[in-house]
Amino acid sequence: MEAHWTLIAAPSFMTLFMALIANGTEKYQRLFRKFAIANIIIILLARVLF
Repeated sequence: MEAHWTLIAAPSFMTLFMALIANGTEKYQRLFRKFAIANIIIILLARVLF
């Protein structure tokens, strides 16, 4: 995927994703929260270790 397609697709994807989070079930929101926290921890570990 080239960078210019990412710039075009990102705003619409983020809008759709935020709508899913806002209107999703509690189970979906908890699952997203767990994945988001795990992702942040992995990014921070990678930044510290490398």
